[in-house]
Amino acid sequence: MEIVIVLMMVAIATIFIFPNFTTPMEHARAVTVQNNLLAIYTAEQNYNNNNGTYVYPSSLSAINTTFTLDLQDDGTYIYFCSGPPPAGTIPVCRAVRNNPVSNLVMIVTLNQPIQLGGGNPTCTSTTSNTNWCP
Repeated sequence: MEIVIVLMMVAIATIFIFPNFTTPMEHARAVTVQNNLLAIYTAEQNYNNNNGTYVYPSSLSAINTTFTLDLQDDGTYIYFCSGPPPAGTIPVCRAVRNNPVSNLVMIVTLNQPIQLGGGNPTCTSTTSNTNWCP
């Protein structure tokens, strides 16, 4: 009987502790993604200034190779740059986390100034967990 009571107490404690543990981790991952996208933004701008065109790498490893970067990610986000865009549109680089917990999508728009805290990059979620966005 005492073991059942102890197990119930542990289960109840886990219910309250797990969300408090998940939110800081997801927020930290989102900050890392934001920093990676800012590095990609800078590298894309430098590449465009030197070559007169943008490139559109389709993965984090391609981004690292193309721009001689060493961006790290724990595999929870998929990085890619869209393009080439139709005439008159602005190319973007994205980091997408398709996860039933967060579904965060972070986007940095090239040819636009960086405005941290809203604007560029942007962070959205299909769930109510927008507090995970930096």
